[in-house]
Amino acid sequence: MIALLVLQAACFCGVGRLGQDAAESSASPKGRHAWAAGAAWPRRPTLQRLSLAAPVWLLALMTFRSQRCVLFFVVAAIPYAADMLSFLLQRGKTRWAPVTHGVLVAVWVAVTVFVFVPDPTYHFGVGLYERLHPTHIYEFMRREVQPQKLFNEMRYGAGMLWWLYPEFRPFIDGRCEAYPKTFWRDVYCRAAAGEPEWHGIFDDYDVTGALLYTGRDGNTTLAQSLHASPEWALVAFDDDTALFLKRTDGNAAAIEANEYRLLWPGSGVFQWHGDAADEALSEAGRALALYPGNVYAGLVKARGLLVKGEYTAAASAYEALLNLPHMNFGEAVRRDYEFALSQPGQ
Repeated sequence: MIALLVLQAACFCGVGRLGQDAAESSASPKGRHAWAAGAAWPRRPTLQRLSLAAPVWLLALMTFRSQRCVLFFVVAAIPYAADMLSFLLQRGKTRWAPVTHGVLVAVWVAVTVFVFVPDPTYHFGVGLYERLHPTHIYEFMRREVQPQKLFNEMRYGAGMLWWLYPEFRPFIDGRCEAYPKTFWRDVYCRAAAGEPEWHGIFDDYDVTGALLYTGRDGNTTLAQSLHASPEWALVAFDDDTALFLKRTDGNAAAIEANEYRLLWPGSGVFQWHGDAADEALSEAGRALALYPGNVYAGLVKARGLLVKGEYTAAASAYEALLNLPHMNFGEAVRRDYEFALSQPGQ
């Protein structure tokens, strides 16, 4: 029972408001941790059990000050709870042990198949999830952009600390307790939402760049405002992330070489005519060179080649799009692909 309460304490800890100060945290999570840590003293202390219990006590105290320590508390509590619950297997001796192990394996398989895989929050597989960690844009920044102060959405803070620090320091990251509540409320949240105060906030913090999330499930008000502003230029993007630079003397070279004057994922425009069509194709090629999985740039390229009558290249571009995983294109894309294939010589 004590072992279960140790784990239960973690479930109720740190569910306060974003950036909530430790002094404002409710007494209930603290009480649960204090009770669990105190009651977790082993009945028969041994060196092994004390070594398992010590991290539980330490991290229970650390969670008083930091919500981020909740995860570590859970990690530390699990082996200790398992040791405390081991008497169940000892009582059943070898008779029930295979059954218990089989149930545990079945539960984990069921959780993986029916919870984690269908959940859109997770992208099942191995490696980095590029929607959260656009390393191609980080590499572009290191290669093309001079160090400066950037505004970034919170989802990119950890990646910036890992790949770009100290040249580019994040405006904010996911450590809720590392920033005052007033900063979250009056600075970051207002700017990220694209409220009119973003101009003044950027000036106050000397911000000359912005790394923003532009996915369909995000708030793109600030990105739309920056794209519409003559003072800012779009220099890198994929289907979820956009990098803007302010037109300053220090950014002039990077903007001159990399600005997208026609392409903008937020516009929904895929086709241009005349000289603009060639420029759009050039920009699409540049975006695809940065990230080959860029769906918007791929559609611009395929449609541009189709309009120009380059049917072989257009069919190849459409085929690359249709082969992308986890994508469901409408009938228009398939119809254009079939039209390109049906032309003489295909």
